Amino acid sequence: SDNEAMEREQEFLLDIATSSLAHWKAYARHWPTPHAIGTLLEGWRARFSVSFDDLWGTGLFPTRRSVVDFMKHYRRYRFCAPVEFDHYGPQSRDEQEKLKHDLEIRLALALGKKIPTLKEFAAQSLAVAAHRRERGGVRGTRVIREA
Repeated sequence: SDNEAMEREQEFLLDIATSSLAHWKAYARHWPTPHAIGTLLEGWRARFSVSFDDLWGTGLFPTRRSVVDFMKHYRRYRFCAPVEFDHYGPQSRDEQEKLKHDLEIRLALALGKKIPTLKEFAAQSLAVAAHRRERGGVRGTRVIREA
């Protein structure tokens, strides 16, 4: 319909304006290029958050103030929020994932099954990895044993 077309046009224009503003801020505040940040963060896959010290230590930012401005700008975006944990593990920010997680817990409780804690889940994952390694399925996997 005409309303949907107008809405898409408005979203497109808003996306262009937002993108332009981000590029202008990056230039004016001496932030690294998106490619440089992306390449850096790509190597930090296992991390749940990035601190001021992490960014400042990269050498990509010319001043401490530029790191502060960068963090203030991006902290308002939902995808940059720190991951929250409960005793079962990291909690998803995605509503469908939360519903799935809640349903799994309810189903396990209804069936009388024990819900593994994060520690139990990690131990189980390590045991599976060790089993695969023994079978030759995964090479170079180190198993960390609890003392």
